[in-house]
Amino acid sequence: MEETQSFCLSGTIKIEKIPIQHIDGQNVIYWESIEKVFPGVKYVKNGDVAIPCCIKYFPGVVLNVVLSSATEHIHVDSSMGAPSMVPTAALNSALTVGRADACADRPSDPSNEDKFVEGLRVASALTETPISDIGTRNSSTYPSILPPSSPSKVKTISKTALSFVEVAKLASKKAKESAGQVQQQELSAQMAHMIKLQEASDAKQEKMNQLQKQALDQQEEMKQLALKHQEEMRQLQKASDAKQEEMKQLALDHHEEIKQLQIQALGQLAVLQDRVKAVLTQTYELHEYPIPRLFVVLPQDPSRWDIVDPFSNKFRLYFLCECGEHTKSIDSKTEIHFAKHEGYEIARPSEFFQLYGSHVLAILKMLKFGISIAGVAVPAISHLVRADAIDQAATYLQLLKDIEPMMDPVIDWMDKVSVNEGEAVDEFAKQMENKEALAGADLRKLDTFLKTKDGDKVLGNLYRTVTDEGHVKWVCIDHYCENYQESTAKDFQRMLDSVGGSFDKSIGRVEVKLQARVLAEQFSLALGKARSVYELDMDFDWACTMSDLEVLEGALKTSRVSILRLDLRRLQSSFGTKLFSTSAQFGALFRFSELPNMKKIHIVLPQEFVKILSFRPAHPHKLSFELLTGRLGEKEFGILAKTLRANSTLTILNLQSNSIGANGAQALAEALKTNSTLTTLNLDNNLIGDNGAQALAEVLKTNSTLTTLNLDNNRIGDNGAQALAEALKTNSTLTTLNLQENKIWYKGLLAFSEAFKSNTNLSTLDLRNNLIENKVISAWAEKFKTNSTLTTLNLDNNEIEGNGARAQALAEALKTNSTLTTLNLKSNGIGANEARALAEALKTNSTLTTLNLDNNLIGDNGTQALAEALKTNSTLTTLELHSNSIEKGGAQALARALKTNSTLTTLELYNNRIGHYGAWELAEALKTNSTLTTLGLYNNSVENGGAQALARALKTNSTLTTLSLTSNFIEKDGAQALAETLKTNSTLTSLNVNGNSIGDNGAQALAEALKTNSTLTILNLESNSIGANGAQALAEALMTNSTLTILSLKCNSIGKDGAQVLDQVSTTTRCDIER
Repeated sequence: MEETQSFCLSGTIKIEKIPIQHIDGQNVIYWESIEKVFPGVKYVKNGDVAIPCCIKYFPGVVLNVVLSSATEHIHVDSSMGAPSMVPTAALNSALTVGRADACADRPSDPSNEDKFVEGLRVASALTETPISDIGTRNSSTYPSILPPSSPSKVKTISKTALSFVEVAKLASKKAKESAGQVQQQELSAQMAHMIKLQEASDAKQEKMNQLQKQALDQQEEMKQLALKHQEEMRQLQKASDAKQEEMKQLALDHHEEIKQLQIQALGQLAVLQDRVKAVLTQTYELHEYPIPRLFVVLPQDPSRWDIVDPFSNKFRLYFLCECGEHTKSIDSKTEIHFAKHEGYEIARPSEFFQLYGSHVLAILKMLKFGISIAGVAVPAISHLVRADAIDQAATYLQLLKDIEPMMDPVIDWMDKVSVNEGEAVDEFAKQMENKEALAGADLRKLDTFLKTKDGDKVLGNLYRTVTDEGHVKWVCIDHYCENYQESTAKDFQRMLDSVGGSFDKSIGRVEVKLQARVLAEQFSLALGKARSVYELDMDFDWACTMSDLEVLEGALKTSRVSILRLDLRRLQSSFGTKLFSTSAQFGALFRFSELPNMKKIHIVLPQEFVKILSFRPAHPHKLSFELLTGRLGEKEFGILAKTLRANSTLTILNLQSNSIGANGAQALAEALKTNSTLTTLNLDNNLIGDNGAQALAEVLKTNSTLTTLNLDNNRIGDNGAQALAEALKTNSTLTTLNLQENKIWYKGLLAFSEAFKSNTNLSTLDLRNNLIENKVISAWAEKFKTNSTLTTLNLDNNEIEGNGARAQALAEALKTNSTLTTLNLKSNGIGANEARALAEALKTNSTLTTLNLDNNLIGDNGTQALAEALKTNSTLTTLELHSNSIEKGGAQALARALKTNSTLTTLELYNNRIGHYGAWELAEALKTNSTLTTLGLYNNSVENGGAQALARALKTNSTLTTLSLTSNFIEKDGAQALAETLKTNSTLTSLNVNGNSIGDNGAQALAEALKTNSTLTILNLESNSIGANGAQALAEALMTNSTLTILSLKCNSIGKDGAQVLDQVSTTTRCDIER
């Protein structure tokens, strides 16, 4: 903002503001500026003091202006003027006083006259002083030149004053010139700057001219290029027209070829439809259908797909729900879809694809393109992956999104595996050309390729159902429940519980043992109403008759049972029935096979019914028998052997402990040459020797039905073993061979190791209680490294001890073997060193699920090594360590392993010495472990402290279902702790505290828990000093408890009264009581 000085006309109040000037660093107001605002100004005063004509700046002060017409006596103060302007100010002040006095018409005041004269003196002196010195001298420098009272002096001074006015004007002019010079300098500087700007502008203009010229040149060049390009475009268009004409001609030329390709594509689609139809419409017998048939296999990580070596990739198998018309309801969907499951990793992918390749390819294409055939809709997977599907769980939707991109690489790869000029390139290619549906035997093998299992869970979370037409389907829980009448099912379940039966809802299988006719009648009535029972395994455990079977026949007519197994070993034949023909005697048995829903019937009969084998039923493919012969005489055995040659129903023959000898074995061998139905032959303890084994071995070379052969305890030596091993080289059906308790030594066992080179079927070999030498173990170990069929090896009690070489060889084989799932090394004197070798193998082995090391000498050190392996092993589910001198150190190591291991489900530590401290360590592990379901601590001295620790753990653990604490010195305090846990625990189903001392108090505490517990089904309280009071408490609990099925109270002191009260109240619980 511009700075100003305030002025007002003397005698008025109106204020005028005049801008100040900056001269030589000082703020002043020019007199001319004041004259412009106040014409006729005489002087300016600050209060009563006059200010020279060049006035300095007085901030915040209003100066008075006196016009020429005004008369006023003032005092001139040169200090109020600007310092550099003092001469002019003093001069003007003097002039102002002189004028005032000269014009005044009154006597002169001596004091004023003196001031006036003094002012003239100052002015006179200043006229002779250079401008630069004005204002630097004091007024006393100039002496008074006039007498203060002489009138004549006034005129003279007045005259002189006029010349001083000129001097003042000259001074003012000089000041203006000085200011003008400053302005001139500034103007010169500005002019110089303008010149520079002009020069820069001229330079830019020149550059612009050059750029404009360049632009014109470029424009001309572009014009020429455009003309050139236009010509080129005309040429290209001409070429394009020619090419288009050529393509048109090619299209016409290839029209027929394309038509043929379309026909070929339709043909391939038709082949795919036929293949899918064969899969979807194939009907399996239930016994051949133990696993879902609709599945696909996809790479586990498509981002790492190795196209060069596809079998090096990891694959996962996913099952599909087979929902269709049989599961249709008003609001249900009937489209086949992926099961809600994370899938299973595949072992041995090369072998898997050779067996299932074409089946997998057909299902993959069915899902990729979608198909509707045989009354079943299969949508394309892209339609299944819908983010807006409100009925899809988030995890399932994510699963579908993960699956979709994995399909193409597998389909592309499998499509490329083709036949070269009509002949398959390899076994995989041959299988890919196979258009047949899977056989039931193939489905049975599928389970062996799955690395991980679900334990007790059903495969793929699917449930087996049977349609009204008898077709087997595997469906998800949603579709299963839609086809399942809940109220009827609950009634049937209650009936089943009352007789101690079991019901596996996932496959619709019922197992029940009936011990009285009235129970059988009640069960048959409930069975006739049940709609979800497809497989029935019944044991008539009383002297039943044909009339009892007729009651069952009536129930089966209205049920959906299609697989029936009847154990009738106590079946009685009355005198009257013996008078009738075979068909009349056993009419009910044969009529079972004629029921429309029935697919497979297997009946266990006593030897009295051997002549039933001579009867040919109307449906022999449905009916099979198992004969329990007992002790056969020579005549009966001859009849049996003769009947067996042409029999078409006997599938299992049990001739255990009949002393048939070599001759009997030879007779059976002759029968087996023509028999085509027997699958299992048990010749345990028959003294057949080498000659009998050689006769059976010879028939095995051609027999194609026998799958299980039990030759335990038959005095077979090396010669017999060599003959059997030779037969295995060509036999293609035998899967189980039992040879325990024989005399097989080096040569015979070595022959078996050679047979493993070519045999591809044997999966179970039992060699318990033979004497296996180091050389044999080493030879076997080498074969096991590459063997791809054996899954179970039993070497119980074979003295695999000593320097550890045998166990070390087996351990080395386990590191690379990819099929063995069960290894039994019980009672072999294995110590800590051998256990360490096995533990190292477990760190890399990925197939072994069961390891039995019972009754060895591994101790704490060996246990610690095994526990360390459990931290990384991801397949072992069962570890049996009975009687191994394990103490608290071993228990502590196992407990640490259980905190991280996520696969072990069963740990048996019977008959060790872990004590209450070891039990406490295991209890701490149970608080975080989420996989262990069975823990056996029989005879470990866990005492009350260990029981209490385990009880606390079970309050948070949600997976353990079976706990055995037999013979552990547990008293009432331990029992009370366990009882308190049972009030809230919802997973434990079996608790065994047999052989302790819980007494009545402990029994009463457990009884109180049973009133609210709804999961425990088995409670063993044998040998616990329980009396009548404890029995009474348990009886009261059973009045409300509806889940406990077995309560064992043997070897207690409950007395008759206790037994009676338990009998009266237990309607759903079987009470085992010694009476």
